[in-house]
Amino acid sequence: MERIGQATDRMMALLEAQRELARAQEPMPAGQTVLADLVEEWQIAYPDLDIAMRGAATIPLSKDAVRLVIQHLLANAAVHGARKVTLECSGQRVVVTDDGPGISAGNRDRIFEPFFTTRRNSGGTGMGLPIVRRMLEAHGGSIALLP
Repeated sequence: MERIGQATDRMMALLEAQRELARAQEPMPAGQTVLADLVEEWQIAYPDLDIAMRGAATIPLSKDAVRLVIQHLLANAAVHGARKVTLECSGQRVVVTDDGPGISAGNRDRIFEPFFTTRRNSGGTGMGLPIVRRMLEAHGGSIALLP
């Protein structure tokens, strides 16, 4: 019975992730967001992360869209052991770095694939980064893993 319950929970999480992926492709309301306006909110939401910001960026997306993208990245960093995240900003470009263990060479090419996860046993669905990528692409943006 316990396995059935766990399988049911996992299927529900995957279904919700599929819904989020579909929503990520829909255009969100346009807007302009000053990234610095959200940093304090993220510091409260992720108290175990030291979040630093260098430079300034005005992102051509609504606050909700920017919030969702960065929160996915912060949550990902936190669950993989990062303690410090830095947002390096210039114009409309944001480079997010953290002090986590990094991504193994074997996984680097797969992190944006739907359902790819290294955290399946702890509830990961493998949909966070694909959602972020599709949302950004739907608005003319992009995301890439840098060395």
